[in-house]
This record gives sequence, structure tokens and C-alpha cells, in this order.
Amino acid sequence: MSPSEEEKDRLALERWIADQSAPPTLWDVLETRDPRLIAAWITPIFRRAAAEAVEETTRVERVRGFVREAYGGDSVKAEEFLRRGHPALDGDTPLQRAVQSEAGADEVVQLVGRALYGGGF
Repeated sequence: MSPSEEEKDRLALERWIADQSAPPTLWDVLETRDPRLIAAWITPIFRRAAAEAVEETTRVERVRGFVREAYGGDSVKAEEFLRRGHPALDGDTPLQRAVQSEAGADEVVQLVGRALYGGGF
């Protein structure tokens, strides 16, 4: 099986990087004006960013759905809660915490869960 065009571009980029006297920057790659090297440099960055955006969106929607359910389906009240700083989150909004990490999203869900089953928001 022959390498794909993307794989060939990645290998060309690796060879080019190996020939540099110092670790190259994006600007160094852009100065080559070689679209294949530029694409090989940028493509993995975009893929990682896209994957992170999908994870972040999924996390936020999970938290948003849980909070909306906790507010009996009232989206307006749920959004008000999500966008208001909370002392249990060191003043962060639940939405900020959910965006930061999976652990932050879990923290918000646990906070709301405690409120539903015996605590308070």
C-alpha cells in the first residue's frame, strides 16, 4: 500500500524540519511558500483543535442538559444558573468550569446533584 498524499506531505515536512538548524516556527514554514509543507504543518493543529472543540461542546451540552432537567426543563433559569458565578466554584460560572475540563463539568453536575438531593445551589 503506497503512502497517501497527506503522509507524503508529513514525511516531507519531517525531512525539512530535520534540515533546520533550530526548531522551526509557523513563520519559518510559511516563508517556504510550499503549500504542501504548510498544509502538513497546519493540518494536525486543526485536527487537534477540532477534536477539542467537539469534546468541549459535548461536555457543555451534557452539563446544560443536566442543569435544565434540574430546573424542571426551564431553559431560561438553567442558563441563568450556568452563567452566574457560584461560590462553590470559587466565583467561576458553572459554564466556565464545564468548558475547562471533564473534571470541571463533573464538579458542576455534582454541585447540582447535591442541591437536588439535600443541599442547595
